[in-house]
Amino acid sequence: KKAIKLDKGSAKAHLDKVGKITRAQLEEIAKTKMKDLTAADLDAARGVLMLLGLVLHSADVYRVGRWVVHDPSGNVAFDWLVTAIHLFRMPAFFWISGFFAALSLDRAVPTDFFKRRFQRLVYPMVATMLTFNLLQQVVLDSLPPANVRQPTAFAHLWFLVDLLIYSTLAAVVMTKGSLLDRALSRLLCGVRRPILLICILAVTTAIPILGAAVVGKLAGHDLAFGNVTSLERLAANVVYFSVGMVSYRSRTLRDILHGIHPAWFVPAVGIGVWLAQVVQPGFVVEVLLEALLVWVAVGAVLSFFRQAFSQPGGFKLWLADASYPIYLSHHFFVILFAGLLLSSSLAAPVKFALVLGLTSLFSAAFAQLASKCAG
Repeated sequence: KKAIKLDKGSAKAHLDKVGKITRAQLEEIAKTKMKDLTAADLDAARGVLMLLGLVLHSADVYRVGRWVVHDPSGNVAFDWLVTAIHLFRMPAFFWISGFFAALSLDRAVPTDFFKRRFQRLVYPMVATMLTFNLLQQVVLDSLPPANVRQPTAFAHLWFLVDLLIYSTLAAVVMTKGSLLDRALSRLLCGVRRPILLICILAVTTAIPILGAAVVGKLAGHDLAFGNVTSLERLAANVVYFSVGMVSYRSRTLRDILHGIHPAWFVPAVGIGVWLAQVVQPGFVVEVLLEALLVWVAVGAVLSFFRQAFSQPGGFKLWLADASYPIYLSHHFFVILFAGLLLSSSLAAPVKFALVLGLTSLFSAAFAQLASKCAG
């Protein structure tokens, strides 16, 4: 209607024709809509966020705080790097996961949705636990106990468990037009000012986190569900996933988040790291401020990929396909190469570069092998 300057379409489309559109106009409309039709930018963003896990876990070895493998030659700079990545990586990832969950849920019946979620999440998780996670345990058992902290049952696969829980809940209470979907849409989609929206998102994000903390304090401990997940962990990312779902259904909300300039990423993450590492304010203030900064960083990340990766291409397709198997296998390789370098006198930055480089190489080789076997 905009292209041919119509206020409204024909009341009887099969009888009354109210306008014509040229091929050139159709091509222009297609170019405008292509970003929404392909979601190539979100595929690329999801891939890069997963690959950042290699950087994160390689840096974990050399930070002052202890990880699964701890190298005593560590440096506090790696604590800052880990904090910076943690600040935005999983919130942005869960937003994108919520977006694609809504896309799948709105286009399929619940049984097909669950079948696809199961194939996407459970099969790779079980396969990785029975192969790479068992191998990494063999490596850990061979290292000096003083340099090892035993990982949880799911280790780096924890997010798959939480995604499965979020997806199940989404199919029950977040279908299109459901009470929760309408409530979130009313809360968020009527806001036109980016600053006000970010503030509302920050408060909304903080509520379940603070609620889980109160419940944990009353119970005397964090409420864990076996050795699978915990209330605190689920509360940390549930709003990002939910807002991702609403964003798929609301172009207005999506456009506001995409409107946050990528340049805001650096100050948002920088201030977040400074607050966490230096200032360390009270818990409530820290949760609210961090949520505010995280939403700015998430918007900046989405905006950057929207601008740089909107059109599908060879590298972007490879990134979308290969990032998952690379991430699934990388944890074992980080532990293996970090363990081999424990006794080395090399400086921590050199060890970090070696671990990251070798992990990237071997994980990418595994992804290529997995792709050939699947093909």
